[in-house]
Amino acid sequence: GALSIGVGAPGELSRLGDSWREAQETLVLRSVAVSSRRVARFEELGLLHLLAQIPKDEVDKFTDYRLVAMLADHGSSPNDLELLDAFCDGGSLRETAKTTFLHFTTVRYRLARIEEAIGLDLSNTSDLFRAHVAVKLVQVHRARVLDEWTQR
Repeated sequence: GALSIGVGAPGELSRLGDSWREAQETLVLRSVAVSSRRVARFEELGLLHLLAQIPKDEVDKFTDYRLVAMLADHGSSPNDLELLDAFCDGGSLRETAKTTFLHFTTVRYRLARIEEAIGLDLSNTSDLFRAHVAVKLVQVHRARVLDEWTQR
């Protein structure tokens, strides 16, 4: 296994406990924020830190979250959640096709299916934002579950 490191925000010695908790959170969430690096800093989490503070039972109340969460179980490699994440990050069908190693028409077809499943129009900026936030919330909560599972 590879060594991964989470780094909390620097500060006074009296903040050591806070920095330790930030380092732990960074380590858990690094796969969502900066997945390719082994060393991740708390400040790199940005707003993901705030999303991670929302309790799962509160997030579960929202249809966007529930529908996007179900995408992880659908589609071939990459699964539909990963494909939607790539599209939200890249912003175009061509960029998504390039990063996911799928044909452009395959991406277009699968995204149309995803739009239907989640009830959002990804060509609409507001709907795209809602989808992106839902994807990140799903990833944050899955990272937390995986961390809890590996701690056992």
